[in-house]
Amino acid sequence: MYFCFTLREIIILYFASQKDFVGWALPIYRDGGSAKWQSTDLVSFATEKICMNRLQRIGLLKAVFCCLLLLGLSFIQVAPAALADGRTIFNVQDSQGDTTISLDGIKANINAGNYGHVGDLVLLDVDGKNSAHVGGTGDIELGANGHDAKVELSDAAGKQTVSLDAATANIYAGNDGHVGDLILLDYDGKNSAHVGGTGDIELGANGHDAKVELSDAAGKQTVSLDAAKANIYAGNGGHVGDLILLDDNGKNSAHVGGTGDIELGANGHDAKVE
Repeated sequence: MYFCFTLREIIILYFASQKDFVGWALPIYRDGGSAKWQSTDLVSFATEKICMNRLQRIGLLKAVFCCLLLLGLSFIQVAPAALADGRTIFNVQDSQGDTTISLDGIKANINAGNYGHVGDLVLLDVDGKNSAHVGGTGDIELGANGHDAKVELSDAAGKQTVSLDAATANIYAGNDGHVGDLILLDYDGKNSAHVGGTGDIELGANGHDAKVELSDAAGKQTVSLDAAKANIYAGNGGHVGDLILLDDNGKNSAHVGGTGDIELGANGHDAKVE
């Protein structure tokens, strides 16, 4: 069953927390040399104390006001013992009596949101500023307010294999025996692009024609590779395209210029056209 903090109990706790009240209440309630609290007598005793002490009477008014304010905003129910189904739950409810936050001991779950409320997990730094936010709408925000976000993912052996570093704007995948890969899927869940940690790049296939377009700083496309047409385009936007082939020493052995000239051989190579 649930146990509720009532207004009466909160008032008792308020007075029990006052230093001067506890200091001379304890000697009166003694049984066999040890202090013994009796909640029923404590209420009566608190009432007598109120009549005798103006400061305590003012404190009581403050406590009642705060309790009424809290009861108007939310209602807290606590189940310190196991329920009929074996669960231990801490529920926080809104002013309508609907549970919006729940801690489930048997399932080890924390639930936030429901009944028209969107749950959020917000972490603050030492200055009280947001440094991490997990929203009930599915968004995750990390960093900002003077913090550089970093996400590190590790395998079962504890080896870091994926890292996202906002400060350097870098994404790292692979490490410690794992080859990192970037895989892009289409709307059917099939691979359409693959960048492998071994240096290979695969584009297209699975019903997709690959196309690579490269542009200059001004945004003009100067190089294009079109898999559907099997064409390579170089030049455009004020740039003369060239096809240059190098030998194993990095020297030119063939050159096809965008102005129409073709150069073969040289640099230790004898050209041959058949």
